Amino acid sequence: MKHPFLTVYGYLNDDEILSDKMSTMRAVNEEGENMIFTFDVREEYQKQEYSPIIRMTPISNVEAVWSDDDSEIHELVFSVELFTKSVNNSYELSSYIVDKLKNKHNCICINENLQYDELSDLYNSFMRFKIFITKGEI
Repeated sequence: MKHPFLTVYGYLNDDEILSDKMSTMRAVNEEGENMIFTFDVREEYQKQEYSPIIRMTPISNVEAVWSDDDSEIHELVFSVELFTKSVNNSYELSSYIVDKLKNKHNCICINENLQYDELSDLYNSFMRFKIFITKGEI
């Protein structure tokens, strides 16, 4: 059994359409790296030429307890951050991610916040999601 967050990470990490979209926007494609990370993005990749970059982090994981004290599902809240060179790239990728997670995995986007990071010279779209995952799915 694996952590529910790793199940959700796999939804994006294994998505060839998302990977292709990101590759066409990127100036430099690093062999073997799709630029989808958990927790930390290595410092050498925190540059414009490697964007877009995705960082995913779990925020909370709670076992939903029923009245009979039997836990069947996990309620997972997690973030997806996009680092892109343009607002349009951010919008295209975030729209794809929100639609995919909603339509294929019954996951809702709680909020989205777009900011500009002067230090990296990249736009940062921070999205927060909530999903319920049945224990048998992980």
